[in-house]
Amino acid sequence: MTVTPHHDLNQGMTRERRRDLAIDTMASWAMEGMEPDERSLDSIRGYVDGKLTIADLLERARAR
Repeated sequence: MTVTPHHDLNQGMTRERRRDLAIDTMASWAMEGMEPDERSLDSIRGYVDGKLTIADLLERARAR
C-alpha cells in the first residue's frame, strides 16, 4: 500500500476546490454542533488561499 504524505494532498487543487472542501468540512462540523473558533477560521482561510497545506493545518491542530 502506498501512503500519500499529507503535504501532497492539496497539490494541484484549485482555490475553488480548496474552498469547496473547507465548506464541506465546516458543514460537517455544524451537523455535529461544532463551530470553528477564530483561529481555526484563520487557518481555513490560509488553506483556501493556498498559503497553508493540509500538513500545516494538522500541525496547527496538534499544537493546540
